Amino acid sequence: AFNLAVSDPVPAKLTLNPASVTLVSATGGVTAATAGSSGSTVTIAADSFPVGGQIVVEYSATVGSGVFPAETLTNTAASSWTSLPDANGTASN
Repeated sequence: AFNLAVSDPVPAKLTLNPASVTLVSATGGVTAATAGSSGSTVTIAADSFPVGGQIVVEYSATVGSGVFPAETLTNTAASSWTSLPDANGTASN
């Protein structure tokens, strides 16, 4: 895959620590990987992500006072990519 973009909004009952977002590793042929944040969303990008590639990102968040013990907070991320590099890519998948 090329032009990988991942968007991971942190659940509403958590407060993201933007300074904590860290790209730990990008292996298996992944190129130009980055990690950051925008508001309460963790963002990850890579120019290319081959089969077997892996990106590891760590971040911390503070649990809000409205969370009760044993409550489940669901975290869902979305990704998009193209099949060809740069301007030759197809529409996002």
